[in-house]
Amino acid sequence: MTINVIPHLEIYKLLADKTKVYHDDFYISYYNHFPILINEDGTLWKYANLYLLYKIKSPNPPHYSTLYSIAKELKAFFEWSLENNVDCLNEKRRVRRPTYMYRFFLQKKLENGINTDTTVKKKMSVVINFYEYLQNILKFKFKFPLWEKEDAYISYKDQYGFKQSKKVETKDLLKIPSFYGIDSNEYIQDEGKLKPLTQEEQSLLFKTLNRLGNIEMTLACLIALTTGARIQTVCTLRLNHFQRQHSEKDKYLSIKVGLGTDVDTKNDTVYFLRMPNWVYQKIQIYIKSKRYKKRFQNQKHIFKDETSQYIFLTNRGTPYYVSKYDEYIGTYTKTIPNGNTIRQFLSVTLYRELEGKLKFRFHDLRATFAMNLLDSKIYMVENGEMTLYELLSIIKERMPHKSLLTTERYLNFRNKQNQKQFIQNEFEEYLESLIL
Repeated sequence: MTINVIPHLEIYKLLADKTKVYHDDFYISYYNHFPILINEDGTLWKYANLYLLYKIKSPNPPHYSTLYSIAKELKAFFEWSLENNVDCLNEKRRVRRPTYMYRFFLQKKLENGINTDTTVKKKMSVVINFYEYLQNILKFKFKFPLWEKEDAYISYKDQYGFKQSKKVETKDLLKIPSFYGIDSNEYIQDEGKLKPLTQEEQSLLFKTLNRLGNIEMTLACLIALTTGARIQTVCTLRLNHFQRQHSEKDKYLSIKVGLGTDVDTKNDTVYFLRMPNWVYQKIQIYIKSKRYKKRFQNQKHIFKDETSQYIFLTNRGTPYYVSKYDEYIGTYTKTIPNGNTIRQFLSVTLYRELEGKLKFRFHDLRATFAMNLLDSKIYMVENGEMTLYELLSIIKERMPHKSLLTTERYLNFRNKQNQKQFIQNEFEEYLESLIL
């Protein structure tokens, strides 16, 4: 099975005279980059594709990357069913119910360390939602129940760190052993397993980046390390964010990001990205350089306001990461740039230059920022200048985290490391000296 992408799917009703009219079942008249699932014999997987169409009937249809992710999970499920001779629509034996067999298959991968508990839940949720569509919308009848429902009470810590509980309806298929809250000496659980770089590793990283001479990669890593921004936020910063006149007295400059700002954030969260003055100045110098101007001249898409152009462009003038609200997003006929150029550079070019001494992911820089921030202010807690709660709240706001529980994992990680670190101001000065 393959997934093809329709760059621009028009949504309409065709009248008898072949006139196209607005389709009343949809709130939109088109959808960019719509995925379709195609069988090996060239036919369409009818029900999965109908489900994907159903998903975009919502007043707020899912982002193309979300829809594509759903298509990938359905593809994986269908291919598994073929390999295991499971009839996913008409299984006649109770013990071979596709949902339970797939759940067992994923559980084994979890036990073998191939999947995480959150990955298993994500995969099962996609399958369950698909079957709920078949039952509730298409009125499919299955011989045996595909899951059991039950009420449960879950305990959790709210955004302020207080313990709460609530009643929820759950399905037995989603009762998966959770390792999310387990602390590790090797990583921090925050949207995956993140491994903060030590200050020695950070120094090695930027010395190597300088040696390679790729200023775009250096600046992207620098922004992530000093602000905690995710890759989609770093790479969708625009020229207009760096037009500000500022004083040397300003230690940090705040850039509003999120919904309505042209800068992507997770879940469109709106917050202020605090960037060190010296990093801000590095970007201002870069966008005035001949190197950037050449890339700007090669730009594929010209915005009405030229300051809306991205600061991170390839030498061909293509953005490293296209914002989900980019007015030209529908013109990308194959793949939409989503930061893979940077990921490829880190995992191949940089790793080779480092001779295997350091391997990390871009997202690890976000965790490194949080750890640096913690190290820079923990002495204030020790001296009684602020409470631990106040410090964690500062980190929570800067990341930003929804829950203080996530932020606490950084403190737990540091307590287990027992490493002596620079005072943050001293380290930033040292880091600044490494950036040419």
